[in-house]
Amino acid sequence: MAKKPTYKAVSGGQLRRNLTNAMGADPALGSELRDRLASRILVHMTSARFRSVPPELRARPAEKPIEAGGAGAQAAPETSGAPGGRIADDDLFSVVALLAQEGELGLRSRLNAFSSVASLLELARAQRLSLPRAIIEDPAATVSGMRDAIVEAAQKRIANRQAAAG
Repeated sequence: MAKKPTYKAVSGGQLRRNLTNAMGADPALGSELRDRLASRILVHMTSARFRSVPPELRARPAEKPIEAGGAGAQAAPETSGAPGGRIADDDLFSVVALLAQEGELGLRSRLNAFSSVASLLELARAQRLSLPRAIIEDPAATVSGMRDAIVEAAQKRIANRQAAAG
C-alpha cells in the first residue's frame, strides 16, 4: 500500500527554498527568473503548506514546460476527448461553484462537453469529488453514469458545507 502525501507548514527562508525548488522542476525557468518569481510571491505570502510526496507516488510523467517568451504562452492544451483523459485548461471549472450558481441543469450542460469517462474521472479527481468506488473501478462505466456520479458528489459536498455552517 502506497503512503499518502504529508503536508508541512513552512515560512521564511524555507518557504523561499521550497518555492524555488518547485519552480526548478521547469527547465524553461532560469535561476534568476526563479529567484525573482519567489521574491515577488513572498511579498504576498508569509507561510504556505507544501506536501512531501513519497517516491512511489512521484512516478507520474512531467508536464510539458511552459515556453519562455510570452506572458500567456504555453503548450497547446489537449482536448477533453484526448487519449489518456487529459483535461484541457479551457475545460477546467469548479463543479461545486457551477452547481451552486447555475443549478443542476447548468452543471449537466457543462459536463456534456466531456466525451470520455477518463476525462470526467480526471475532472472529479482534480476537484477531489468523492465518487462511488464501484463507478471508479468499473471498466464498463458509461459517460452518462459518470456525469450522474459527479453531479451527486457535488450536491453532497454542498449539503455537507451547509450542514457544517449550521
